[in-house]
Amino acid sequence: MNSPLTSMVAAAGALVDGELGAEIITELMPETGDVTVSNRAISGFSGSDLDQVLKASGVGNVVLTGVATNVTVLNTAFDAVNLGYRTIVVSDCTSATDQAAHDAALDTLRFLGEVVTAKELEPALR
Repeated sequence: MNSPLTSMVAAAGALVDGELGAEIITELMPETGDVTVSNRAISGFSGSDLDQVLKASGVGNVVLTGVATNVTVLNTAFDAVNLGYRTIVVSDCTSATDQAAHDAALDTLRFLGEVVTAKELEPALR
């Protein structure tokens, strides 16, 4: 492993498709026709076909939620911007290990794209 984070994830056997903790929760289960892409790194784009899937579908906006704001969300946002996507982070649908890390990441993310709340998301997409 090339970093303390990836080493900890590997040692714990975490984030392995089909294993406890990596499953999609019932409320977000894909429906017929939905595409799923497994996240295998600290960016949703790294090591996946996410960019190809989005471009093939004509997607220009990427909306980011999840954990950790200061790691995976931030790195995915960097990649999305570098790949030419309009990037929107939903601040109250992301989290980090502590509020200071979350807030610092959101401050950086404001330079990369838009940071909105869940309530502000729909108007931001218009």
